[in-house]
Amino acid sequence: MRSAPVGGGEVGQCIEWAPAHAAATAELLVRDSKDANGPLPSLTREGFTGLVEFAKLHG
Repeated sequence: MRSAPVGGGEVGQCIEWAPAHAAATAELLVRDSKDANGPLPSLTREGFTGLVEFAKLHG
C-alpha cells in the first residue's frame, strides 16, 4: 500500500492504495489511512481519478 496526502496534505488526511494490485488487475483498492481495518472500496481507473480530483478540490 502507498499513502498519498489529500486535501492540501494536512496531517491525517491520507488515502492508501495498492499500486502493485492495480497494475496486475486494473482494480484500484483504496482505504482511509487512519482505519487500516476499514473497507477497501474497489474503484475503476476513472473512479480513482475522480476521487483524487474531488479530494484536491474539497479536501
